[in-house]
Amino acid sequence: MAVDSEGIRQVAKDYTEAWCPRSGEQVAPFFSENATSIINKGEPVIGRVAIAEAMGAFFVEVPDLVLFMDDSRRGGNLAICFWTLEGAHIETGNSIRIPRLAKYGALRRFADRGG
Repeated sequence: MAVDSEGIRQVAKDYTEAWCPRSGEQVAPFFSENATSIINKGEPVIGRVAIAEAMGAFFVEVPDLVLFMDDSRRGGNLAICFWTLEGAHIETGNSIRIPRLAKYGALRRFADRGG
């Protein structure tokens, strides 16, 4: 299956929507089985189960967290997605706004992720 910019945008849209329920279990499937993720400058977590748990803890800390997809681009065998996270920390009440860039290789796998 050829991967085009629209396919990348659709998967990025699906990923963004997975954040809406604020559930680590809904976000984790977008990561490969042995993916590594660093949340909130913490220690790296490895694997979907660990990512789901870490995401769940992050959603507790920032219960009104919203993810906005700002843009997505394709170049060769790479997809680049730009997101912004916004919310307020539950303990401090401080607002957070985190621009985020994510790079994905193996575009075919990324595009097939939407199914």
